[in-house]
Amino acid sequence: MGFCGALSTWSTFSLELLSMADARRTARAGGYLLATVALGLALSFAGGAAAQALW
Repeated sequence: MGFCGALSTWSTFSLELLSMADARRTARAGGYLLATVALGLALSFAGGAAAQALW
């Protein structure tokens, strides 16, 4: 079940990114890409640190 959720999330992200690029909103698409990756990594590390602190 989690795998299917990940696929739909990834496809939505890709569709939004490509839609922005097709509309010639390259700065917005680049910002969206960078913000998504940076926040995803930051929250992953924060979650790992929180889990390690609790266990």
